[in-house]
Amino acid sequence: MTLTVHGTVTRDTGFAARFDLELPLDGVTAILGPSGAGKSTLLRAIAGFEPNSRLHINVAGETWQSEASCRAPHQRSVSSVFQDSRLFGHLDVRGNLEYPLRQPPRDGFRMPFDEVVDRLELASLLEQRPATLSGGQRQRVALGRALLAPARLWLFDEPMSALDTPTRAELAPYLEQLCSEHRLPILYVSHALEEVLQIADRVIVMEAGEITASSPIADIGTTPLGSGLAASVLECTCSQYLDGYDLTELNVGEDRIYLRGRVPDETVPIRLLIHARDISIATGRVENLSLLNRLKARVVRVEDDGGGVCLVYLACHGQPLLARITQLSAEHLALAPGHDVTALIKTVALATLGDKRRDSTGPTDD
Repeated sequence: MTLTVHGTVTRDTGFAARFDLELPLDGVTAILGPSGAGKSTLLRAIAGFEPNSRLHINVAGETWQSEASCRAPHQRSVSSVFQDSRLFGHLDVRGNLEYPLRQPPRDGFRMPFDEVVDRLELASLLEQRPATLSGGQRQRVALGRALLAPARLWLFDEPMSALDTPTRAELAPYLEQLCSEHRLPILYVSHALEEVLQIADRVIVMEAGEITASSPIADIGTTPLGSGLAASVLECTCSQYLDGYDLTELNVGEDRIYLRGRVPDETVPIRLLIHARDISIATGRVENLSLLNRLKARVVRVEDDGGGVCLVYLACHGQPLLARITQLSAEHLALAPGHDVTALIKTVALATLGDKRRDSTGPTDD
């Protein structure tokens, strides 16, 4: 299934979003970018909430919107959760959850009512009105209502922004699991990089109303994600658990990298999220450092990132690795393409994405 979105959405404020997107609809696609980049506008357009815009939207060979026609939102097999919960104030939680069940039938998959109530812990809230709920409770109800609406595509715009960290850590893998089991694609907007990369298969980056990058998750080390979002995903294999130190030793080529705690499954590839800001670079011999994680790498290119900062694109055992350092440091080290360096990473900086269905992080001081 393929999604194409072409055209422009304009606002009276002067904002304009220009889309030229062709995307395979399988798995989870994370949409990243600063506030005002156009991320929510893209989801609104797909959902049918931009009927007066000059857009052409096609899903799996079906034209949902063009200059000649536009399907109404309820006629599109999508289910959405936006930043504001948009619950019906005159209905209790049960009524809000059951609302999609009372709508005209349409194609798509929906979750069983009892499973949604149980998984989102909504049983004690069923008789309450939205006005009596906390922000996190309202967002869980909105998410539950979305899962109960028949859909061929889920659109999630900051669906967990009001939830606490433990709840987000539990629900994000659950959504990815549903996506995988029922082959229902997800477009997922979030400002929490760890949250989306935990479940994402690919990334779209937006800035100033335009899509600036699109890539599989494994290639984000070569993809400009925008200011403050530069990161890499490094795939490793498990070597051994060091019981006396509560560290897991991982293999990256012939190098070793250490992670706090034991990984849940030592038989699957381990995916590490590494922010570019958390990588230091050394040239020459590295000695007498507390840093355990030292990876051989080669400079691919160095780019100015503004404000006296530069991005150093590295190749590390066949995988892209991205470092963000000061321009002064880059000049002091005379970094240039082809130079062999050592990438230094503190264990405290590592977040484990596991096999994309797990998240186990652990701080430590190297």
